[in-house]
Amino acid sequence: MRRPVLVCVLLLTGAGPLFAQTLASPGDPGQAYFEFLIARRLEGQNDAAGALRALKRAIALDPKSAELQAELAGFHARQNEGPEAVAAAEQALKLDANNTEAHRILGLVYAAWSDAPAGQGPAGRTPAQLRAQAIEHLTKIADTPAVATDLNLQLALARLHMRAGDAGRAAPLLENIVSQAPYVAEPYTLLAEARVALGNVDAAVQALEVAAELNPRHNQTLADLYERQSRWTDAAGAYERAMAASRGPASRDLRLRYVAALLNAGDEASAGKARDVLKDFLMTAPQDARGLFLLSSASLRLGDLAGAEDVARKLLALDPKSIPALHALSAALVARREYREVVDILTPLAKDVPGRAKGRESDAALLLAQLAHAHTQLGEHQQAIAVLTTAVASDPLNAPALNSLGYTLADRGERLPEAIGYIERALKVEPDNPSYVDSLGWALFKQGRVDEAEGHLRKAATALPDNSVIQDHHGGLVDLVAVEKKIRDARARKQ
Repeated sequence: MRRPVLVCVLLLTGAGPLFAQTLASPGDPGQAYFEFLIARRLEGQNDAAGALRALKRAIALDPKSAELQAELAGFHARQNEGPEAVAAAEQALKLDANNTEAHRILGLVYAAWSDAPAGQGPAGRTPAQLRAQAIEHLTKIADTPAVATDLNLQLALARLHMRAGDAGRAAPLLENIVSQAPYVAEPYTLLAEARVALGNVDAAVQALEVAAELNPRHNQTLADLYERQSRWTDAAGAYERAMAASRGPASRDLRLRYVAALLNAGDEASAGKARDVLKDFLMTAPQDARGLFLLSSASLRLGDLAGAEDVARKLLALDPKSIPALHALSAALVARREYREVVDILTPLAKDVPGRAKGRESDAALLLAQLAHAHTQLGEHQQAIAVLTTAVASDPLNAPALNSLGYTLADRGERLPEAIGYIERALKVEPDNPSYVDSLGWALFKQGRVDEAEGHLRKAATALPDNSVIQDHHGGLVDLVAVEKKIRDARARKQ
């Protein structure tokens, strides 16, 4: 006769898998059930050896019970005896292929092995293979009541899907978990990770905002996502909350990322706050190169050109070939219109980009664009074109350098087909950049392709209404078209 044991087991142990099904097989199932209860009691009293002996006696009395084999598997799993747990669970599945507890144990053991350091899992199987086995077993019981009410098991399956690169299967599980457990942070962070993988950054931010409210340490991850959306003020606020939640002083990385977000926010108040944070930071790390670079940038934003130059020269003194130091100093000098000095400090870089900027060609190309600007301001147009040609050769995908070279050639009416080619390459890298769209329109206009130019110049002028150069380009074309129309109309009247 089958005997329910759910209440008895719950009262005896208060935890662990429930021996909720009855025992019926040849032998003495009543005595097997008694030994099972003894095993649970002994395990609860931390007598693992006694519990194991009782379980083996129960199995000897009822050898065809899948439930007892699954109970043995759970016992071994709780004792961190993975191979023994797997063997018992597989034996349970031979007796009953649908045994929920056996699938649960196999899923959890394989999941643990898939995350174990190299050499600690079973030989001959990769983490990906173990992960796949874990997913297979847990998926088989995903629709059972045991899993539907076990959020930890659902979370384990969601983690497995994420580590297997299957965010699409993880996301629904995580959405279900957060709907049932809205005050636990971890499912929200995993849900945010899944949504990012699926390309839904806005929804990921919403999940992380809840996680950060529940646990402030998640503010740093939230700030990362705000940065991806160029929400710099929000990012700075999240970094500030992350620093406040730090145990002890905030890390260097966190403080400097906070400063960078403040500077990217673009307003004077944020720049002032960034400068204050940096001055405090540099009191204990006066030669920190990143800190000095950011301080020079903050001073420049605040209009303190002398201060920006002074800090940049300190940075350059630490490493005369430093690309960031050259960038900081040249930016300060350009702001002060000291173009000849810009040429003097950047020309050595232009003459030896491979030697001085290996691995940082993109940064070097931006510096060379600044050098070309200085040459242009000094009326040295051919030198500017030569420098920009070097920049493009060192970094063929550098959109600012490509656009600058194309625009410089077009503005002088030189090599117009080549100029258009450079600008079109820049637009392939940054298709929606209105400055590049203007450059293309201007080059087409210079080539006499007025009808083609008009659409590009109008688009750029609409996107950047405060840019006087771009407005002049579009206005000049409009005026030209109007004049040509008047001429055509006058000729038509004469005829």
